[in-house]
Amino acid sequence: MYAQRHFRETDSEILAATIRSIGAISLVTSAPGGLMSTFAPVLVEGDAEHPVLVGHIAKANPQWRDTDSSCPAMAIAIGANGYISPNWYPSKRWDPKVVPTWNHVHVQAHGRIEFLPDRDDCRQIVTALTELHEAHRPEPWSIDDAPDDFVDSKLAAIVGFRLRVDRLEGMFKMSQNLSAENRGGVVDALGTANEVARIMSESRAV
Repeated sequence: MYAQRHFRETDSEILAATIRSIGAISLVTSAPGGLMSTFAPVLVEGDAEHPVLVGHIAKANPQWRDTDSSCPAMAIAIGANGYISPNWYPSKRWDPKVVPTWNHVHVQAHGRIEFLPDRDDCRQIVTALTELHEAHRPEPWSIDDAPDDFVDSKLAAIVGFRLRVDRLEGMFKMSQNLSAENRGGVVDALGTANEVARIMSESRAV
């Protein structure tokens, strides 16, 4: 990943936590016909230095059959992002040398992929994902709420995967290269409800 010094994030704890909070990735693998990519929800297991990304894709998706497992795989997680107008910079009033940009949170995880077609593995992954995302609800839905034969038919249509990560890279581009006054102008323009503005504020970018 190319990332300018201002924006590079190297703390593995922060990078793993960011993937966890985003909750989904684009899974990129190499196949004889070229690169293949699929969007998938994921869990982040293990320690931050060498996390394991666990998820599932459709069994009808040829990616799991065509992937060359001897080649590294990559997961891309994109977080808060948005267009930044130069009109938001107070400095524009006296210096017109400003241009638009796009602030964003971007994490890449590199490692080895293993696909898991076994039904029990798939059930375990679906159960864990469901429990994670239902946990905050007053009446969480459980995989056991659906009929067994219906669940089995759905599990038969997916393939699990584990991506064992050996390298994490991150870019948190949040206007760190701008003056405090211009960063403040961006936050004010976006508003406190905006995720990019919240990250800029919490990261002391303002």
